[in-house]
Amino acid sequence: MNKRVVLQWFFILCLANPIFGQVKLTDLEAFVQPVGNWVLANKVEMDALNPKILKFELGNDCFVNGVNGKAKYLVSKDEYQDIEC
Repeated sequence: MNKRVVLQWFFILCLANPIFGQVKLTDLEAFVQPVGNWVLANKVEMDALNPKILKFELGNDCFVNGVNGKAKYLVSKDEYQDIEC
């Protein structure tokens, strides 16, 4: 999976939360196992020395695609319909 896809999912999971306020994803228990090495983080930023790597601070604001950025997709246990914007 390329870094662009990872960044797109990062923005969807972190920034779309106000849009989908009724969906409460507070831990990895809401997802089908296995979830790989996804982690909960507070602060996420691009590494200044290597822009292909995300640095993060553990917390509970958003999900990050692991240390290596190569975890498999997260699949929720709940099923959702298509969204119209």
